[in-house]
Amino acid sequence: MTKRKYQESYEHGFTGIQRSKKAMTGKTAISIHQMQETYKGSRNSKRGLKIRRLLLPEEHLHIISQSVQVNHYVSSDGLFETIFPDSAIANKYSSARTKTASIIFDVLSPYLIRQMKKDLAEQPYSISIDASNQGAISAERYSPFSKQPLLRTFLSIRQNRLVFVIMKIVFTFLCILGLTFGLAIKTQNTSKHSPDEKASYNYAVDLVGPASVSTFSCLKNNYYYSVAFIRVYMSTNGGQVDNQGCAAVINAAQAGLGTEIYVTPSPLSSKQGYQQFDEAYTAMQNSGITVRAIWLQVTSPINWSSSQQSNINFIASFLQRALQYGVTPGIYTNAYDWQQVTSSWTGWQSIASIKLWYWNVLAQGASGETSPDFSDFRSFGGWSVPTVKQFGQFETICGSTMNRDVYPAGSKKSSVMKKAEGIVVGELFQE
Repeated sequence: MTKRKYQESYEHGFTGIQRSKKAMTGKTAISIHQMQETYKGSRNSKRGLKIRRLLLPEEHLHIISQSVQVNHYVSSDGLFETIFPDSAIANKYSSARTKTASIIFDVLSPYLIRQMKKDLAEQPYSISIDASNQGAISAERYSPFSKQPLLRTFLSIRQNRLVFVIMKIVFTFLCILGLTFGLAIKTQNTSKHSPDEKASYNYAVDLVGPASVSTFSCLKNNYYYSVAFIRVYMSTNGGQVDNQGCAAVINAAQAGLGTEIYVTPSPLSSKQGYQQFDEAYTAMQNSGITVRAIWLQVTSPINWSSSQQSNINFIASFLQRALQYGVTPGIYTNAYDWQQVTSSWTGWQSIASIKLWYWNVLAQGASGETSPDFSDFRSFGGWSVPTVKQFGQFETICGSTMNRDVYPAGSKKSSVMKKAEGIVVGELFQE
């Protein structure tokens, strides 16, 4: 056989090849190395890390666990473009072995598992037994006790797609227990249930901008929401009344929906916190709306002063003015925003018992929702118990874009319309 000379093209086809004067290097050395038992044992080792391959033919999502040596998963080429076909960033992004493995392990896999658990907790699912002689999905890779893998299949109503998952034996046992004791009960009635029928939480929405009476009627009658959080003040032009929000409060009242109002302030303007409260409160009064409670939005640290003390002064001014008017104030924020804006200020406790509406969302849309409960809450800023949680953002409901929230089922469910007082907002969490 004629000995071939070294070609520069080898460096593109085989990672690690470089020109050398030593014998048995380059392409030949790598080919020989790949035939050695040491290499084969390392590649097939059970100690090899497990990654999750994502294959999305058409509208189906398949999550298949495989034992693969991550060192052989060279780059992200084609992976993220397939998962996020509509993203310009994903189409341009690329990474080598280490970052690709980290993204798969630490981001995509945990996220997909959370979404799967969320789906399974809210709907029935089936388990089927199947066998395969394909080494990549052979049964012994999943269970030392069985020669046949178990396949869990369910139609994700939230994702609007069919999901297949090959299960490990321990998780399978738990799923079977769940089927045995709960599936029969869940499938007795497959009609639409109201969010208020969930075990310990009621559902609400929050929105910005116009919303018609028909939209609120749809929320109440078709989706069984009983409360809407509506913005009535915005940060535009140094802080101004949101007239569309004020009109939305009236429309919600006509639809018989309970209402909470919130203020998105302009902390960098010349207006103090109490002045912005006054403008929002006066607008409500002029519209014939009685205010029992109001929420102050403390998010997006970039929109606040770099002086955390200035921010604290602004917030305290708003809270104190609300209390002067007999209005119960609350704060809409989360641990990160509160720390960045106020350095985790706890001084509000000396002002009053301020209620907390916190948010935790992974991304926009239904796929970015977190669990619709308080299980992810951790104490911060002096709050040990939240009142409301926002768990979904920018979702289309009744033809409008809204955010989704939950609050404890024990809270009051008051009608927004009062014969003697006209429209009353902010009664949901009154003691």
